[in-house]
Amino acid sequence: MAPPIHIKNIFNFSAFKTILKNITGPNGFNCKSTTSYLLVQHTDKQTYNAIIDHLHETSASFHSFAPPSLRTYE
Repeated sequence: MAPPIHIKNIFNFSAFKTILKNITGPNGFNCKSTTSYLLVQHTDKQTYNAIIDHLHETSASFHSFAPPSLRTYE
């Protein structure tokens, strides 16, 4: 499973969650919050890619480590 996506500056959580549900389906992700970030844990590779694409399109402030399938081998 790929690492969670750390998203900063989400002011309207319910609207953001609705958008993610429309993109991924109702069971495509889980959310947790910290004092600084909203952590979004996705269920599969397609969901991860869909969420990342949406965050890029909206110029959101986020961070995630590369999933194992995209890491280079040493």
